[in-house]
Amino acid sequence: IALGVLAWKAGRNLNMLVLNFLAVITGLNAVMDLVGVVNYSNARVGDVVNDAAAFSREVAPILPPVVWAVIWALLAVLILGASVYYSLIKRHIK
Repeated sequence: IALGVLAWKAGRNLNMLVLNFLAVITGLNAVMDLVGVVNYSNARVGDVVNDAAAFSREVAPILPPVVWAVIWALLAVLILGASVYYSLIKRHIK
């Protein structure tokens, strides 16, 4: 709700700042999740050690945690790329 209100009421510069911040945080979180999946790959079965393992165990057990972490990392890279494109590159093309 807060992001919706921000998008509706705030100016373009503040929206771009928030968008860039969220994109960078998402990208960094995805990278750290990949590191966590690799570091804790020897954990006992049933131990939840990171978000990808918890998601795989509770929501979508069809795919292993490593696959979820890679999917999230790819999405994070796409979001980060879109953020950079729309806030820096496209803005200067006009």
